[in-house]
Amino acid sequence: MKFKILALAIVAVLMVLVAGCDVEVTDRLYGVQGYALDITTSAAASTSLSGAEITLTNLDDNSTVTATVSGNGTYSIVARLVPGRYRLTGSKSGWTFIPQEYYSGLEDDRVDMLAFPEADPTTLTIAMAWDNAYYDIDLVATYGPANEVSDITLGGASARGQVYYGKTDSDPESVADGYVITLERDVELMDGYNVPRVEMMSIVSNLNDYPTTELDASREQIRVFANAYSYGTPANFDPGDTGLAEGGLTGALAEGKPSANVTMFVMLGNEHFGTWYGPIETLETTLHMVTIDLYMDGLNKMAKVMSAGNYGLDTFRSAQ
Repeated sequence: MKFKILALAIVAVLMVLVAGCDVEVTDRLYGVQGYALDITTSAAASTSLSGAEITLTNLDDNSTVTATVSGNGTYSIVARLVPGRYRLTGSKSGWTFIPQEYYSGLEDDRVDMLAFPEADPTTLTIAMAWDNAYYDIDLVATYGPANEVSDITLGGASARGQVYYGKTDSDPESVADGYVITLERDVELMDGYNVPRVEMMSIVSNLNDYPTTELDASREQIRVFANAYSYGTPANFDPGDTGLAEGGLTGALAEGKPSANVTMFVMLGNEHFGTWYGPIETLETTLHMVTIDLYMDGLNKMAKVMSAGNYGLDTFRSAQ
């Protein structure tokens, strides 16, 4: 009997220890915070998003934690979270938030929530964010017929039209028959470290039809790039000195060049089309990330969004 009592006591102690270890390993206090940002402006924060709700959702069990955006345009969520994958979403009447993923226990706790005024269902919104505040990265689009193959040549001659820093095309006749591309947010290195590293471009259709059908080689095609412009600090900013930007977009630590950690988001109207992550350790300065085909399918305008270099059945998504 004493042996049974002793055995039961040992089992009980072990259960307590296991339970204690389980709580220590899988459950701790984490915080995630950042700006709620109107990406149609170049401001550091957006007071117009005050009162918006930011929700953190555990993608395994769908449990949620919610915080409210403060009057200075920031939010903060502190909760006891199981390490894993979470999704951050936002909501406020009249606004669309781009969903973000957050890995509790694995990543920096800074996640800026990107938002823009609710858009027409046919408007494409492209946002590019990067982590390294020492880089000035530019969001660039080239446009023209799909059979024009010339690469991006910033500031130089190119068969394809371009939209990038200091060059915004907003005249439908000068861009293409059926859409207008506008660079709405351009962040420069000299803006300072407190400005979230996010740039945004909108592609708006007008009353004309897109020029051709999907299989026509002269259909309109927009190619979206991330381009490393400069590296440095606001105090010594020199637009003519690319410095670490040569190969620094994707970086290579062996070469002493940290990656900028680029992420690109595509929205159609208020719908999330997809998120693309730039590679690292590949020493690239200019990276073609997304291709968009615009064409007519019967009476419907279509936007086919693909990862760069993918065709046919590799299409990421198509929608009206």
